[in-house]
This record gives sequence, C-alpha cells and structure tokens, in this order.
Amino acid sequence: MERLFAFQEPGVYLYETHLVPRFLLGDEEAREELRAWLAALRPGELEALLAWLQGGFSHKRAARALGIHLNTLRYRLRRMEEKLSVSLQDPEDRFRLELAARILLLQNKKR
Repeated sequence: MERLFAFQEPGVYLYETHLVPRFLLGDEEAREELRAWLAALRPGELEALLAWLQGGFSHKRAARALGIHLNTLRYRLRRMEEKLSVSLQDPEDRFRLELAARILLLQNKKR
C-alpha cells in the first residue's frame, strides 16, 4: 500500500486527517467526502461560510456581502463550527473548509 507522505510517522490518525492528502494525491472518493462534509450545513450556514471564505476570512466583508448583521454572521459561523467540529481559528481546519467549499462551488458550476 502506498504510504501518504504527510503521515510518515507510525501511529493512529483520525480518518478525517487523511482526506486532504488523499484528495491532493487524486483520490476521487476523498473529493466526494470533502464535498459531502458540508452537506450537514443549513443553507444560511453554508452561505455564511462561503461569504467568509470569499471575503478573505473577514467577518465584516462577509456580513456586508450577505446584507446581514455582523452578529448574525458570527452566530451562523459558530453553528457551522459546532456541526463540523472545526475551529475557524485553526489554519488546518480553515484550509479543509476552503478546499471543501471550492470543490462544492466547482461542482455546482458544472451543473
């Protein structure tokens, strides 16, 4: 079995930690899992996440783009963090979220 370069040290890893390296190595199943990860979000939460990502991680820009109050955006992002068990303060989580969101956006453009 090919070893993932990101995990050269033996040990136990969470399944989710393998998604990004698998995706980057061309694993189609990993791409679908990343996309499906966002399926748990309500439309408002997904919309808030996408606006926040597209606004360069700026809460003010995202709230302005959506035409909602800053506190409403923060509330939606907190709910999203809880549902997906991520932290927007963690760069790895932000990267996974952005990658999953970009996959979702690209797939939606194809339809």
